[in-house]
Amino acid sequence: MEVPRDPAQCGAMNLTNALPWILLMASAACPAQTLTIRLYDHANLPAGEMARTTEVTTLALGHSGIQVKWLQCRGAAAPASPDATCDVEMRSNEITMRLLPLALDPKDPRTTEMACAIVNSEGGHYGTVYVPAVRATAKELDVAADLLLGFVIAHEGVHLMLGPAHSRSGLMRAGYSRKEAGDLQRVSLGLTPPEAHKLAAVLKVPSTMASLR
Repeated sequence: MEVPRDPAQCGAMNLTNALPWILLMASAACPAQTLTIRLYDHANLPAGEMARTTEVTTLALGHSGIQVKWLQCRGAAAPASPDATCDVEMRSNEITMRLLPLALDPKDPRTTEMACAIVNSEGGHYGTVYVPAVRATAKELDVAADLLLGFVIAHEGVHLMLGPAHSRSGLMRAGYSRKEAGDLQRVSLGLTPPEAHKLAAVLKVPSTMASLR
């Protein structure tokens, strides 16, 4: 995921106050479906940063009536005895997201892009986010790193459900520029209506991965 650059200013947001209201409005707009994210935090984010990151992802998808269930499978936020569900076969409404601390290296494109997802036209189940690249990009855009990280996780998660296509606007645009900084701060980047309906349909009847093969 790339981020073009051009100038803009952005303000602050209060996720704690926004979360209940946005989720209430989203649930009123359309029946909620659930996306389960198995999160493997190899970057060991501090608890506060992890909480804000997962809030942003929840909000970004909540605009479309999509509920997010988190399974902290590795990292500082994971329980001392990880949930057994991290080890069982994934269902069709589940994805795995890895947060990696891969150091920035201008000669290695893997470290300068914020994230990648292994997908085909129908989606996939495994995504990777490179935390140092997200932090560097957030600094360039003048937004909080945990804010951008939450959007990147949401963006890659949708790819894993719907495939590689991007949109011209909203959450699934190919890259975020400083023009979108205000929308990022307000957590107002969401899915287009067709994307939201397609994602809801995919999540509607979870089945095991084995039954999809």
